[in-house]
Amino acid sequence: MPSPPRAPRPTGTVRCPLLMALLVCLATACAVGLADPPESKEAGASKVPAADPKLTADDNLTCVRTAIETEAGWYAIARPCKRLAESGDLRVIPTLIGLMDADNSEDSIYGIGRFGLGPLTGVDYDEVHHGRWWRKWWAVNKHHFRHEVQEMPIPEFPLTEHGKRFAASPPPPDSIVLNPTADDYLARIQTAIHSGDWRSAGVPCQRLAKLGDPRAIPKLIGLMDSDNSKPVIHVLNMEALQPLTGVTYDPDAQHGRWWRKWWAENKMRFPKDVQDTAIPTYPLTKHGTQFAAHPPSPDSIVLEPTADDYLARIKTAIETGDHDAIDMPCRILSELGDERVIPRLIGLMDADNSPIVVKEIGPTLEWLTGVADHSSRNGTWWREWWNVSKSKFPDDVRGIEIPNYPKTEHGKRFAERIEGQPVILDPTLDELLALIGREVKEEGK
Repeated sequence: MPSPPRAPRPTGTVRCPLLMALLVCLATACAVGLADPPESKEAGASKVPAADPKLTADDNLTCVRTAIETEAGWYAIARPCKRLAESGDLRVIPTLIGLMDADNSEDSIYGIGRFGLGPLTGVDYDEVHHGRWWRKWWAVNKHHFRHEVQEMPIPEFPLTEHGKRFAASPPPPDSIVLNPTADDYLARIQTAIHSGDWRSAGVPCQRLAKLGDPRAIPKLIGLMDSDNSKPVIHVLNMEALQPLTGVTYDPDAQHGRWWRKWWAENKMRFPKDVQDTAIPTYPLTKHGTQFAAHPPSPDSIVLEPTADDYLARIKTAIETGDHDAIDMPCRILSELGDERVIPRLIGLMDADNSPIVVKEIGPTLEWLTGVADHSSRNGTWWREWWNVSKSKFPDDVRGIEIPNYPKTEHGKRFAERIEGQPVILDPTLDELLALIGREVKEEGK
C-alpha cells in the first residue's frame, strides 16, 4: 500500500466537556448553515455538506461525539465526518472507531462508516460494519498505515444507552467477517428476506453485483421465489440480478417464477459450472406461501413481451385498481415508440378517466403524439383529438379504431357527469380554468 500523505496536524482523544462541545457544534452549524436532514439516507447521501473547513480535526471529532451523545441523527454525524474524510488526516481513524463503538446505533454506523471511515480507509460502507467489526479490521490492517498512525490506540468513550444495549448482546466473534464471500452475502440476503427486513438485503445484493460472480444468479432466483413480495422483487432485481444478467428490470413482471423460466432458457450463455448450478428451494415466507397458492399461469410469463403484452398489463392494472402497475408498461411503450398503440391507450384511459389513470397514461400519449400532456386532457378529449388528427399518421396507424373497453366504476360516473358537454380541443384560458375548477370540485365530492 503506498504511503499515505502526511497530515498537517496531530489529533488525539477528545476531552472537551459537553458544554464546550455543544458550543463548538453550534458554531459549526452557524458557519455551514442549518439545514433539515433529507427524508431518507438514499435521498440525502449525495447532498450532505461538509462541516466548516476552518474547524480543526479535534473540533470535528467533538461534533461527531456530541451528535452521537445528543442523538442528533445520522445527518449531524455525517457532516463533520465528511469534513474529516476530505482533510485526509488518517490519524482520526482510531478515534472514529472508538466513537462508533461507544454507540453502535444505526445512525452512528451509517454516519461514521459511510462518510468518515469509508473514504479514509477505502472500505465500502456496510450496515454490518459496526464498531466491533472496525476494531477487528484495524487490528488486521493498521500495518498498512505509517508508524505514527499505527501507534495510535483506539480510545474508549463512555457508552451511550444504545452502546450499553449493544455491549450486553455483542455479535459473536465468528460473525465478524472482514472479507466476505458470495455465500456470506447470500446468507445475509436470506436472513433479511426471511426475517421480513427486506431493506437489509440491499447492501449484500450490491456487494454480490460488485463481485460479479454469476454462480450467485440461481441462488438469488431461489431466494426471490421463496417470497415474491414487491419489495423483495425490487431489491433483488435492481441491486443484483439486473447487473449480473444484463436483463432490464421490469418490476411488474419479473418475479421468481419469471426468473426460473428465464434461467431455463438463458443459462447456456454462462460458463458450464454456472449452468450446472441448480436453483435452490428455500423455505417459503408468509408472502411466498400466499404467492405459491395463487401462482401466475405459465402462459402469462412472457420473457420478451410485445406492445400488446404491455397494453394488456395496463388494462389489467386499470380494471383491478392497481394503478402503480401502469407506470412501467407505459414507460416501455414510450421507449418502443410504436404509434399503433395510441388508439388503444386512448381507449384504456377513457375506460376510467380517473386523475391517476390520466396522469399515468398522459405522458406516453404526449411522447407518441407530440401533443402536450395536461391533467384536463382525459380520454374523452383524446378521443376527439384522434378523430381530428389521425390523418397525420401512417395508414396502419390511422386505420386503427379506438377500442371501447368496459368502463370502471369511475369511468361510468365520469361518463354520466360529462354527458352532453362539448369537447373543446383548444380552450381559451378562461375555459381551461373553468374546466380545471369543475374537475377539482367533482373529484372532491
